Amino acid sequence: MRRANQRHRSKSSQPNKPVSSEPAELVIDSLSHDGRGVGRLSGKATFVSNALPGETVIAKLHNAKSKFNEADCLEVLSASADRVEPFASITTPAAAATCNTSARKLKSATNKPRYWSNFPASAT
Repeated sequence: MRRANQRHRSKSSQPNKPVSSEPAELVIDSLSHDGRGVGRLSGKATFVSNALPGETVIAKLHNAKSKFNEADCLEVLSASADRVEPFASITTPAAAATCNTSARKLKSATNKPRYWSNFPASAT
């Protein structure tokens, strides 16, 4: 039992596990809520920045938690059909932070509802 004067060590204060320096090949299955690709590395969920669903990427781990990993995409081996060229030229770090989703097609712009075909071309 813990005594009243002993501090409880929370999980957030525990150090992260050592991260492998070797890049790993991952297949990205889906997107997370913040736009990162989600793949599995040894059965553990791995969030990969700048990766899209359906892609096979080479990623380098930079953070390993007990339930998930975080990684950066180093190379795209097979690109997704949703990957497009970025529409903004990135000249500053601030611009790079705002354009991290520009490599994706916008689904709402490419898949118009069927009833839009009833309108004249000038209305759409």
